[in-house]
Amino acid sequence: MRFLSLQSAWENYPEKRVQIEADIRAAMRQLLEELGGPAQTP
Repeated sequence: MRFLSLQSAWENYPEKRVQIEADIRAAMRQLLEELGGPAQTP
């Protein structure tokens, strides 16, 4: 997903922000695991 489309979704669909944030956290966690780092959950 490109940044502009993500920003557009964030601004135009506030009811989906919780899901968007969850998707971002999941993607970042997966990326960290692929890089060999510990998966950190705030």
